Amino acid sequence: MAQPHLAGKRVGCPSCGSPITIPAAQRPTTPAPDILVTCRCGQRFSAKPHLAGKTVRCLKCQQPIQVPNASSASPPTQVAPLEPPKADDDLWGDLPTAPAPSAEPALASAHASLAQQHMTNARADHVEKKKDLDVWGTGKVFSGILMMVGAAVWFVVGLLGGRIFFYPPVMFVLGAIALINGIAQKLNR
Repeated sequence: MAQPHLAGKRVGCPSCGSPITIPAAQRPTTPAPDILVTCRCGQRFSAKPHLAGKTVRCLKCQQPIQVPNASSASPPTQVAPLEPPKADDDLWGDLPTAPAPSAEPALASAHASLAQQHMTNARADHVEKKKDLDVWGTGKVFSGILMMVGAAVWFVVGLLGGRIFFYPPVMFVLGAIALINGIAQKLNR
């Protein structure tokens, strides 16, 4: 830690002796005050300084209001709604917004088309899932039949060779379970 009177001067490093410049002490900055905004309807609210010069909506009447610059003392002016407020503004925590009454039919139409698109996607997903389950059930039926046939062949070949194996009956039971599950899945779809 350097002495305050050395701020901005070039001195030698206490460890290695190479020349270094001591940075000037930084003063703490005070945040800019909020801007007082008054609508023509009489509603008053505070806007954050980063909103200076931007358009926001009144809390009471929802009319667009131009937030004045912090340095100007002129009253806020109402402007025609050309574009909605940007979503990246940190405004949404401070001021609620609502669509203008003239935009409600267009907004309802946009919501209806979006809902229709979601319903179409949901139907397509449902059909795709049904197809996947149908293929899965068909696979269970075929694998069950193959296991049962394989177990029967293994058992018969073992008997002809004079040996009785323990695994063919287990394999036959597992094949029967797979066959029953596959048939049940196909019937319940």
